[in-house]
Amino acid sequence: MLRLRARSSVRLEILRRRGVLLSCWSVSRTAWRAWSRRPYLPTIGIGAGPFCDGQVLVIHDILGLCEKYSPKFVRQYADVKSVIAAAAARFSSEVKEGEFPTEEHSFA
Repeated sequence: MLRLRARSSVRLEILRRRGVLLSCWSVSRTAWRAWSRRPYLPTIGIGAGPFCDGQVLVIHDILGLCEKYSPKFVRQYADVKSVIAAAAARFSSEVKEGEFPTEEHSFA
């Protein structure tokens, strides 16, 4: 993996970048801290820690849709997997039984 050094942020600032996305896998802790101190270089973190200006999480991780793997930096805010599975099963059953769609749910 590429390890970016803290002094690299100076070069990026000189290039007048609009922002930097810091991933926990590609940036050292020292580098993202140094980058986040730059007033004209906003940072968005993906597991890079609390010193970034903003944070990104994948919606599937937030909603608990991933069952096999969850990175250390993910906080699950809901468990909607079972709700989605139940809704899909009910839909499938109603279609098979001829209960859906009805005239109420048709344009014709």
